[in-house]
Amino acid sequence: MGTYFTPGASKAALVAELLRDNNVEAHDLSGNRLWCLIPSTRDGKPWKYVCLFKLVDGGRDGWGYKPISEDMGPCYYDCPLSYVKAVEPFEPLAYAREWRDKVYLHHGRQPPNKNQAEMFA
Repeated sequence: MGTYFTPGASKAALVAELLRDNNVEAHDLSGNRLWCLIPSTRDGKPWKYVCLFKLVDGGRDGWGYKPISEDMGPCYYDCPLSYVKAVEPFEPLAYAREWRDKVYLHHGRQPPNKNQAEMFA
């Protein structure tokens, strides 16, 4: 996915738009990283996932964002641990399991039902 810009938008306006348009349940803004817990459905059942909106200052072009969902394996692990705990009951897609485990480790916690030897074997 690319980076999407909103011409003339301020950072605050872009964040408000992203929160509104994505029906965000919880969010944490840390610098230019907007972590979101997003409710959805999958196979007709309730589902939740974590998404990082990496915010980009485009200067006179306004602010933009690059959406990176947990299944894409973001390269950042400072997501609030409570968000990862909130999605644990939901089956992870693609790289989400590995990413979730790295978030636990970033926060100095052991991932649930795993030990480090298994994770890096």
